[in-house]
Amino acid sequence: MSQPTPAQPLVAPLTDETLLVATLASRFLIGYLRKAYQHFDGDLIMGLVFGEICLRNIGRVLRPLAAQQGKAPEQWQAFLERLKRERITPCNALSISEATGIPRETVRRKVKKLEETGWLMREDLDKLVVTHSSIELFHDFSLEVVQDLLESSREVQGVLDTIKKQH
Repeated sequence: MSQPTPAQPLVAPLTDETLLVATLASRFLIGYLRKAYQHFDGDLIMGLVFGEICLRNIGRVLRPLAAQQGKAPEQWQAFLERLKRERITPCNALSISEATGIPRETVRRKVKKLEETGWLMREDLDKLVVTHSSIELFHDFSLEVVQDLLESSREVQGVLDTIKKQH
């Protein structure tokens, strides 16, 4: 099947509902990218490298999170307590390059810059770990993104609920 050209209409026209859901999702995503762009001084690749390192650092602790879905508040509290006690897992530039598809040399340069800003540090020669100061620095950013995500999710859910009622 060939890709539609700009002058060629789509086979099935988009519905108003599809367009609205796509617009709401795009509004969240573009807002997030704009904020990330500002936080990383226009270097979204550095933001991606930093984010991947953060995820890999706490990945071992986050694995049980999926099993926490629908759990009681006291079970979440136990999980959060465990999170405070667990040691984060360092990673290296090669694993970040492989995970993101960003060339290793580019990752190495971004890591160097992140170290210079104090957002990353090395354990041994090649083990990368986010610093506490970077976690504190991005605390408000993370909360703001989560609030935006929740708002967008509510809006999309409202559209989907309306669609369901109409059919």
